Amino acid sequence: MNILQITDLHLCEGGAFAFGRADTALSLSRLTDYILSRPFPVDLVAVTGDISTDGSADSYRRAFGELQRLQRPFYITPGNHDDREVLLRVYREFCPEQTAVRWPFYCIEKDEIALAFLDSSSPGQSGGSVSDEGLRALSEAVQRTEKPFLLFLHHAPFRTGYTVMDEPFPQAERIPEILKERPGSLICCGHIHAAVLTHRQGVPVFVCPPAAMLMEFDLSEAGGDAFFLERPFFALHQVSGAGIVSHIGMVPASSGDTGPYRF
Repeated sequence: MNILQITDLHLCEGGAFAFGRADTALSLSRLTDYILSRPFPVDLVAVTGDISTDGSADSYRRAFGELQRLQRPFYITPGNHDDREVLLRVYREFCPEQTAVRWPFYCIEKDEIALAFLDSSSPGQSGGSVSDEGLRALSEAVQRTEKPFLLFLHHAPFRTGYTVMDEPFPQAERIPEILKERPGSLICCGHIHAAVLTHRQGVPVFVCPPAAMLMEFDLSEAGGDAFFLERPFFALHQVSGAGIVSHIGMVPASSGDTGPYRF
């Protein structure tokens, strides 16, 4: 099974530029075009938050309309820029058959993996937070199956080194504490706008780079607050009986990049 992860789309109402600079609608369109042109199959898509910048219904309709071009099921979890209620309402307009999708947690079992989605957003706050209800639901899901988990959430449950983004995340350590009961599991996040990899309590944690606005590489005390108008990024998680293999993909620039060439 091939699971495409996209994060931090940051679309805006009316197709406006995010933060006055980033044409995020174009970034998502280019990403979708690129995925459709690739020879590898995608079985489903996991979108890990900040689908919108302004939380508007129009921005979600633009995002979901673009994602529907992939002709694959897509599942969502909210980020700090999202309006959870508006997001879920518009999602149900596009995907009425996905009745399992809800906050703060839902889980979809496949043949070899359990796909879990945990809401780490908190209205009015940019940092991560998970509710007791969400953690309890995750724990119950882990007890129901022996399968490894792919857990998707927006915020990274650890300090990444991007200082401005590393805000307090209450109960973050409870997440790997629960998942360590299922060897072979992987936690997948977004939010940081950079690729970061670590492990917590023996559970690997993967931060997917963004569909729009790549973070400047700056691990100083002031780092984590500036972005480049970069090409879109994504991740592909390949699940098999041998485990999970995760790849980071990048859409080539529309100008300046040449290739691909054979080695």
